[in-house]
Amino acid sequence: MAKYSLELKMKVVGEYLSGTIGMNSLAKKYHIKPPKQVRIWINAYQTLGIEGLKRSRKKNSYSVEFKLKAITMYESSEKSYQEVANELGLNNPSLIARWRKEYQEQDIKGLSRKQGRPTLSKKDKGKKEQQAPSKPLKINDLELANQRIEELEYELKMQTIKNEYLEMSRNLRQQKAMKTKQESSTSSDNKKNTP
Repeated sequence: MAKYSLELKMKVVGEYLSGTIGMNSLAKKYHIKPPKQVRIWINAYQTLGIEGLKRSRKKNSYSVEFKLKAITMYESSEKSYQEVANELGLNNPSLIARWRKEYQEQDIKGLSRKQGRPTLSKKDKGKKEQQAPSKPLKINDLELANQRIEELEYELKMQTIKNEYLEMSRNLRQQKAMKTKQESSTSSDNKKNTP
């Protein structure tokens, strides 16, 4: 994908907001591929201002809690990825789609994995263990075990938070449905009682 300058983005957004030309015409005029890129710029500008159009030079790191919040916002509402991204101040709605896919495939581990070189697979670890003669545990091994325990405790905590959030969300939906049902039944009772 081509990288476009901030000046061009501002020019395109400005022309669109002036109301003299449409998105597709702007894409053709400035040779922007794909044409939906114009819509993305306009939305980013309207949501985040000029910061939404700037290229990010740094790689943002998002917490597992933030990623879970984005996923649950998307799944518990009828909002699009773009709308959720706007609410959370994200310039890239495809991040939410990627996080959701990782979460569906690997659960919480998919959201908390570090980027970079992957760790050894279980198969590789098994081979390594078979080759190494058994030795007494060293301080290094104990530190690794403690680190793994902390990771598992963190994952359990995150899963507990997620379950509590989903339970609260479910309860709120049920309360809303009951309230709506009660209001509709009282209004129908009132209609029956009037001559």
